[in-house]
Amino acid sequence: MREAGLRIHAREDGRHEVRTLGGDVLAVCATDAEAWRWIDRHSTEGQEAEERRLRIRQSGPFR
Repeated sequence: MREAGLRIHAREDGRHEVRTLGGDVLAVCATDAEAWRWIDRHSTEGQEAEERRLRIRQSGPFR
């Protein structure tokens, strides 16, 4: 799934939907931040960024 193809839509009840460009709802989240975290966990770009962060954190101190 490509992050560029996803949008966050604020609902009237205060919750936020993660939608595709076609308007399909993929997730309903309590907050905007939670919706972005959902995108990070489920998108290709977000997974690659998380893997990169983990590799950097596990590489030890820079000398």
